[in-house]
Amino acid sequence: MTPLQLVYVRWVDNCYRDGEHSIDEMGEGVELHYYGLLIKETANTVTLAMEAPHDGRTRNAFDILKQNIIEMRTAEAARMFRKKIPRKNDRTTRTSLAAPEARL
Repeated sequence: MTPLQLVYVRWVDNCYRDGEHSIDEMGEGVELHYYGLLIKETANTVTLAMEAPHDGRTRNAFDILKQNIIEMRTAEAARMFRKKIPRKNDRTTRTSLAAPEARL
């Protein structure tokens, strides 16, 4: 199985403008950015999702045409979270929502 990849993608896409606009500012599309999970890549598209796949299924996914991609960076998710960071044992953090007399 391919390791799960975190991805940053910047691409140009179609856009719809409602209301009145100058014709001079039209025609370039819109530049979009996305951070998420790369769940599939084909010759023509990359498929991104907000949730990690489970049993071959995922939700909230969309495809981007590779020809529209300006920049794409990936990193193996396991490398990003290799070291577990211990939580601090901080009494003030744990009691900060308690009644004021409990913090005295």
